[in-house]
This record gives sequence, structure tokens and C-alpha cells, in this order.
Amino acid sequence: MKEIESKKTKESPKRKRFGWLTRQLQFVVSSDAESEDPDENMRDLLRHIDGAWVRRQMRWVALMFVFAMLSITNGYITQTLQMKRNALKNEVEDYAFRSLTRSSQLTRETRQSLIEDRLKANGDSTLTPTPDAPFLIERDGKQDEGE
Repeated sequence: MKEIESKKTKESPKRKRFGWLTRQLQFVVSSDAESEDPDENMRDLLRHIDGAWVRRQMRWVALMFVFAMLSITNGYITQTLQMKRNALKNEVEDYAFRSLTRSSQLTRETRQSLIEDRLKANGDSTLTPTPDAPFLIERDGKQDEGE
């Protein structure tokens, strides 16, 4: 009989461990919660959170703090990388437009008619366009175009 009573007394602290939590939950669920003073409710809750509880939960608080710092740092790093990526993308687009502009200018400047006109204007050349059309060269029974 004493053994059964001693087992009951050993189990009772485990039940009391969350006793204040069940009381708080009952308080929240009950209709009396609306009529009482909210400051008194907060004081009651803080009374149950003592130094031992805080020390037990300190590992979790520290872990959450580390996760929060990692998340914030990751956000800043990602934002910085995204800004660099956008800057490089804009720079590549700018170089592509410049390349296209230079290519079109080079194409325009190297037209055969413009080159001939420039050389005639400077008097540096005796080049004249050929009056004959390009001719075909036969090689091994096949015809290839030649100039």
C-alpha cells in the first residue's frame, strides 16, 4: 500500500509541471477572461515564469537567435548578390548595344562603293569597278563561282 502511495507522490510533480499552463488555457477558454483586468493576467503569467524556467529555455532562445541572425545575414547577402547580378546584366546589355552599333558602322564604312568613292576623292587609286560579271571556274567536273 505504501508503495502505491509513494508512486502516486512521485508521479504528482510531473502532473504539476504543466499545471499552470492548463490553468492559463482554462482561463483563456473560460468566459471570465473578458471581465478581468489584463494587467493582472500578465502578472499571473509572469509569476509562473521564474528564473529556472528561463534557464531551461535559454538553449532554445539562443538557437532561435542564431537562426534569426543567419536568416537576416542570408537576406543581406542575397540582396547584395542580386544587385551585383543586375548591374552586370545591365553592363552586358550595354556592351551588346555598343557592339551592334560598331558592327553596323563598320559594315557601312566598308561598303565597296563607299571605299571606291573615298579613294577617287583622294586621288590615291586607279581602282575601277569591273565591267564583267563574275565567271565560273570548272574544277573536277564541277562548276564553282569565282571572282
